[in-house]
Order: sequence, then C-alpha cells, then structure tokens
Amino acid sequence: MYINTLNSCTFASCNKISITECVNSNKQTNNVQRMDKETAFLQKINDRQVEAYRILYDEYYPALVVYASTFLASDEVAEDIVQELFVSMWEKRVTFVSFPAFKTYLYKFIKNSALNYLKHQGVEERYKEALQNNLSDEELDEEELDREEEYRHPVSYTHLTLPTKRIV
Repeated sequence: MYINTLNSCTFASCNKISITECVNSNKQTNNVQRMDKETAFLQKINDRQVEAYRILYDEYYPALVVYASTFLASDEVAEDIVQELFVSMWEKRVTFVSFPAFKTYLYKFIKNSALNYLKHQGVEERYKEALQNNLSDEELDEEELDREEEYRHPVSYTHLTLPTKRIV
C-alpha cells in the first residue's frame, strides 16, 4: 500500500516532506475524487438516468438482498423487496442531497419493508387461525350453516315466504 502511495509522490517531494504527509495527501486526493464520483452519481440518480440505475443495481443489489435476508427467511422475498425499492425510487422521483442520505434511504427502506412484510405475515397467520377455529365450530352446528346459507342467498328463499300473486 505504501509503495503504491509513494509512487504518486515524486522522489524530490518525498525528501522534502515526511512519508506520512505524502500518504495523507494522497488519501485526501482519493477522498475528494470519491466524493466527486458520489456527487456525480447522485446527480444522475436525481435526474433519473437509466445508466445510474444500472450502476445502482450492479453495485448495491447484492448487498441489499443480503441485508434484507437478515430479516426474512426467504431469499425470494428479500429480492422482491429490493426490486420494490428500485421501482419506488423511480416512480416517486426520490431525490437525494447527499451520499450518506442516499445510503441511509436504501437501508431504511429495506428494513422497513422487511418488517412490514413480517408484520403482514403475522396478521395473515392470525386470520388463518381465526378462520380455522370458526370453521371447526361451524362444522359442528348444522343449523348455523343452514342459516348462513339463507343469508348468503336471500333471493332463493323469498319464494318460500312470499304469498302467491293474485290476478284481479
């Protein structure tokens, strides 16, 4: 690492400054270049450029799926949630002011979506259990079933209770 870093310093400049100062100077240059790339990338995301969304997919999709999988038992659901993130960003025209805000948005969206999915699964399970309990009770009570059938199809039973029509 130091060899590569020192190669960018000239021999003369390394004689005048310490190696630490030379390395720190190169780190600062690299940080500025990285920040410029991040800013340019965010501008493309904000402008909804397809190229930026390809980069987003290529660079972030695998990590976001792994992150979503930490909450979920199903990799397929994790992949769906990440796809939902990308579609939502595109459709809602989400804009970002900074790269840290961008990364926070990605991971918060995944976390919230995964937790919402789990919450919904719990609701579905409770509903299925309640349905099962109700069905087993109803199976025992034939009279109740007959009444339910009457309520579901009231028109079919009206001819039994209406008086016949008289022609005058």
